[in-house]
Amino acid sequence: MKRIIFLLLLCLAANIFMCGCCIYQVKFTHPIKCVSHRGEEFDAPEASAPAFKLAMQKKADIVKLDIQFTGDRIVVLSHDPTLTRMMNWNVKVENVTLAEIKKRKFINVGGYANEKLLTLREGLEIVKDCPEFWIDFKAFSPEIFEKTIAEFDRLKISHDRLMVATFSLPAIEYALKNYPEIRRVNHISIIQQLDNTHTGSFFPEHSRTPEDIIKHLLARRDRYKLHGFNMPVYGLRKGFLTTEMIQELRKNGVWCSVYYVHNAKAAEIRGVTSADAFVTGRISEVRPYCRRDN
Repeated sequence: MKRIIFLLLLCLAANIFMCGCCIYQVKFTHPIKCVSHRGEEFDAPEASAPAFKLAMQKKADIVKLDIQFTGDRIVVLSHDPTLTRMMNWNVKVENVTLAEIKKRKFINVGGYANEKLLTLREGLEIVKDCPEFWIDFKAFSPEIFEKTIAEFDRLKISHDRLMVATFSLPAIEYALKNYPEIRRVNHISIIQQLDNTHTGSFFPEHSRTPEDIIKHLLARRDRYKLHGFNMPVYGLRKGFLTTEMIQELRKNGVWCSVYYVHNAKAAEIRGVTSADAFVTGRISEVRPYCRRDN
């Protein structure tokens, strides 16, 4: 009888231990989400069909979709306003038709030599089962915004799975006014671009103290009713951001992601593991580090 009781107690203890481990894993092992940055961009041409397929195979939590308009007003997926870098074709996306673009191929990456630029519709057919989506308006107008949302609606992708995550404050403002149910994430930069694309998210040298930055970000959060901010890893390296700043923002209910976390070294940088998400082009490499320091 004592042996039976001992075995029962042992089984009970084992079950409690296993449940504890499960709770620990759910709570701590992978709380940091992986935002797929243009798909697995180092293994295939960025924002191409194979890049997105690889991201889905590696179970991206969020996929980032960069939005541009062609000359014939078709929504396509392209980070750059020109096709110089991806196709060695020095034209602006907005100045050529989709038919003209489809005649050309991306530069070979990872052995994928025959890939072509995707429309948003084509891209969504590949990634539609991803839990969440970042919509990054590299070109913004009310027309392109409405056409973009219509593609998600066509596939019955609910708006609670979407985030407008962009440097474009006009796009964020439009989303707030017309689609308040869609979460809004503002990309933050500390490097002013020559074309001033990041001006609204650039911090001058004199206003880079932690107190000033947090004050500025919380004021912006309140103005645009933001879900959160996407902040640069290089800011952590330069002392522009700190663990304490990210933790302070999170204590104030601000969702924080960091870009770019493409490798183990970046994932281990002090402060990164205080964030809610990694923006990455190498999901497999950074997934083991997706354990947030609470």
